[in-house]
Amino acid sequence: MSSEPTASPNVGARRREGARFGSVVTRVLLATAMGLGSACNLSHRMIGDVDAVATSDGTDAIDELATPDGGPDASCDLPRMLCGGECVAVDLAERCGSCLNDCRSLPGTVPLAVACRAGRCDLTGACARMRADCNMDPTDGCESDIESPDTCTTACLPCPPPPRDGRAQCFGGMCVVECDRMFRPVGNSCLPVDCGNRVLDGTEACDDGNNVAGDGCSASCDMEPNTLREDCAGLTGAQVIRVPTGRSIYSGTTELHVDDIRACMMGGPDSMHFFVTPVGYVGPVRVELRARMTWDIVMFAGTSTCPGACIDPGHEVESWITSVTGPTMFFIGVDSHRSSDHGPYVLTLNLP
Repeated sequence: MSSEPTASPNVGARRREGARFGSVVTRVLLATAMGLGSACNLSHRMIGDVDAVATSDGTDAIDELATPDGGPDASCDLPRMLCGGECVAVDLAERCGSCLNDCRSLPGTVPLAVACRAGRCDLTGACARMRADCNMDPTDGCESDIESPDTCTTACLPCPPPPRDGRAQCFGGMCVVECDRMFRPVGNSCLPVDCGNRVLDGTEACDDGNNVAGDGCSASCDMEPNTLREDCAGLTGAQVIRVPTGRSIYSGTTELHVDDIRACMMGGPDSMHFFVTPVGYVGPVRVELRARMTWDIVMFAGTSTCPGACIDPGHEVESWITSVTGPTMFFIGVDSHRSSDHGPYVLTLNLP
């Protein structure tokens, strides 16, 4: 009886491995010829666009080391991506649309307010103070300074051309027209100041209804020297302001002092004005003291003993009234309610 030759198991295994190896080589050569798999090693093949390893059992395993950051990965579903070897979300402000796109680092933004939407940085409400995204491009952050004359206000509009006899400036995100001396702003223009009209126009420091010098308010509506004193001790060298009948306006500024009034409980005025009523005038003197900005102002007023009585019932406006017969000197002192309160003020006198 004849027997058929039996193949050695080792030989059969080698033939199967060789067949698989040949198949892998064939696939690699075909992929290379088609321009698809040039990046694969001989033991790798392409699954879609992913480099894969041909294993000994004929199956394929994805080579995670061959997949770069930000690339596709079979284990990552959107909105996730392979970053640093881990599958992480890329719909966050710190990773928006890609591994390295950190919206929080954009210039001119408030990091905690920046968001990520649809793979792009969203800067809505995220611009820092006085910054704006004028070009509507989130990739460069809030690039514009809205205190610049070229992109003033949150609407990113330029300020108007500078007027004659003045200039246009951006202040606090608003276009402001500033006029030269003896001119006043009207819209975007500068018009001459009408000194002597009993209205405090433009750069006037006072307006007593005349163009006469030597009465405390000069012919060009400036406060004349020595009309403003620091305390009652300066009364001797002070120029007394001659108040005309009708309405007159004077201005001044208090400085930041530690010895504030604190509701008339302590301290004294920061500045003093001395006035005298006209010869032959008999009637009331009405005084209004108004802060030009938001601060708590305090007035001292009197006709006999300087600095007079402390008046502090209001906040930004204080008033006082007295009656006089003939030429009468009276005092008006100005101070703040708290040490943090100080600034410009306007005194309006009315002798009807």
